[in-house]
Amino acid sequence: MAKSKAAKRARAQSQRGQKRAARDTRRRKEHPHQHLPKVGSRRDDAYLRRRRQEDLVDFGLGHHRRRNRWLAIGGIVIALGALAGLLAWLAL
Repeated sequence: MAKSKAAKRARAQSQRGQKRAARDTRRRKEHPHQHLPKVGSRRDDAYLRRRRQEDLVDFGLGHHRRRNRWLAIGGIVIALGALAGLLAWLAL
């Protein structure tokens, strides 16, 4: 690893360094740091309450909302079809 300022500058200006810097800035934009509130404060209580609520709502669900929506709709359609088939079978 480069220790001197000149070596660090040369490394940052190299093509590989530029690619690394671009990747790091893109990663920082995609995943920003979330600074946590001081423990025991009202902001901390609100943060914990919000995280618990998100955990309850998102339990078992991925981040693909459209896919999850279609899976839920498909499950409901299959369940209703099975129920209709069962009622038709019992009516005979």
